[in-house]
Amino acid sequence: MRIEKDQKRMALILAGMALVFTAGFWLPQHLREEKLNKIITGVAESAGLETVDLRRLPPLIKEVNALTKELEAQTRFVPEDAQLAPLLKSISGELSARAVRDAETQTLPVVAGARYCVLPVSLRFQGSFPAAYHFLSTIESSRRLVWVTRLEMTRPAEASAQDVSVVVELCSFYSPTEESRP
Repeated sequence: MRIEKDQKRMALILAGMALVFTAGFWLPQHLREEKLNKIITGVAESAGLETVDLRRLPPLIKEVNALTKELEAQTRFVPEDAQLAPLLKSISGELSARAVRDAETQTLPVVAGARYCVLPVSLRFQGSFPAAYHFLSTIESSRRLVWVTRLEMTRPAEASAQDVSVVVELCSFYSPTEESRP
């Protein structure tokens, strides 16, 4: 049996195409799949899971994507360093607008994170319940990202029947500029 030149050429072309397919398409995807499997296994081990059910991943991916879209649609924003003074000024202005008494605002030490910082703020004031309610409503519905971590309302014994004493602890989040990073 004799192999012709055309048959050799065709065999070389087919071998070349198989090599290009393997090196260009299959191998990178295979290596990517192996890398992702290692990441999944590492995460599962760190989470204390003995086995990973890969069938559960697509619904989780959809949920993460839905949450990401929901976060992107939010109108709130995380202020930067230069916006901290206006934030505190707006809190003080809101307290003044609500005609509360004995207002005291205290900032606590900043907690620096990798991509954002948290500025804890403690507020104390006395006033009517509607004034306190409207103050909290305004702060929580502001465009700035603010999280109320503690709210305590008590009726002081010496105050009038409508007055309440309010203690609010909240956290304001902001993105630090490069110069101000700790």
